[in-house]
Amino acid sequence: MIGSLLYMTATRLDIQFVVCLCVRYQASPRTSHSQAVKRFFRYLKFTPELGLWYSSGSSLSLRGFSDVDHAGCRIDRKSTSGTCQLLGTSLVSWSSRKQASVALSTTETEYVAAASCCSQLLWMKATLSDFGLKFGKIPLLVDSTSAISVAKNPILHSRTKHIDVRFHFLRDYYEKGNIDIVLVPHDVGYALSDPIWVNAMHEELENFERNQVWVLVEPPPHCNPIGTKWGKNGVVVKNKARLVAQGFCQKEGIDYEETFAPVARLEATRILLAFAALKGFKLFQMDVKSAFLNGFIEEEVYSHVSVLHKLQKALYGLKQAPQAWYERLRKFLVDQGFQMGSVDKTLFLLKHVKDFLIVQIYVDDVIFGGSSHALCSKFSEQMSREFEMSMMGELQFFLRLQIKQTPQGAFLHQSKYTRDLL
Repeated sequence: MIGSLLYMTATRLDIQFVVCLCVRYQASPRTSHSQAVKRFFRYLKFTPELGLWYSSGSSLSLRGFSDVDHAGCRIDRKSTSGTCQLLGTSLVSWSSRKQASVALSTTETEYVAAASCCSQLLWMKATLSDFGLKFGKIPLLVDSTSAISVAKNPILHSRTKHIDVRFHFLRDYYEKGNIDIVLVPHDVGYALSDPIWVNAMHEELENFERNQVWVLVEPPPHCNPIGTKWGKNGVVVKNKARLVAQGFCQKEGIDYEETFAPVARLEATRILLAFAALKGFKLFQMDVKSAFLNGFIEEEVYSHVSVLHKLQKALYGLKQAPQAWYERLRKFLVDQGFQMGSVDKTLFLLKHVKDFLIVQIYVDDVIFGGSSHALCSKFSEQMSREFEMSMMGELQFFLRLQIKQTPQGAFLHQSKYTRDLL
């Protein structure tokens, strides 16, 4: 159950902290934990349609935010780091993770959280370079002046010796000019100058007024007012019959050597969706029929029925089948003029004059899109000639994620997955 909830956080930032909190107690849950999960399911029941909106036409800037609670866990007094990274106005990556050790100061907790956010920003910067996007100093917004001072001070101070040296790479990348650490403004006037923030606050206040959340009264004597903190269908069914080899009988080093096959990260998929929405082109999906049967294997493998069958291609169930299929597809794409991503090895790009085509593979699922409809059609025909493919049309379902693509942007959600879970 916890695993299903964790996968739901692929599109639901609002439940990230709560789900990660429940994970900590799954080994020995108590009655209070079960009650908390029930309340959580009640919340999901009435909010199944929430998801991520990637708008078109916004800027292609990259930035990150980090925050932390100091000694938030009452059991071991460890802090929880929260980070998020945005491409333009599109939220593509986030995390809520408890730190590995007990921090001795608020400066240490903020510094560790900022270092975690920095590492993710650097990975995104390298990934987006394959899309042809170049970034200078990436702003990293932190709300701790002391953590910023430690990052910007090249001299190791005696009061910062308790911070693990492995987190000081943040200082190195700041000195190189890759990261610009900025203080999150606490001035209301600065927030009022941002029309996005003003519109969001107006919408929030209108909801309060419409639902009659409160009425304005004079404070009675001898009362302590409570403060408030502003926090941040379709069905696809397939029935398949397939011959599967007993791969569990194989022994490593004797029957096979290499089995690793790259798999796209969810963050990489969200980056591709956000990039497509920003550039204003649609993504399409293809499914390879019997994908592993297309992969050539290097080892000699025999399948026993009444006589021995020497396999020339991978059979489902073989340990090396995923790696053989990936190598076959990679070689085909490279021969067609595609360039493999320098960071994401499941990403392939083809440039033709001023047009481009982007392809991302996840085992036997192929997502592709580009600035030219002719390039997309040509790629679909090439894949169909080389492999037995089924064209799925516009990208709508991917790894239990639902994608709704419109001219205004793309909406990513898991409403069907949520209802099935409930």
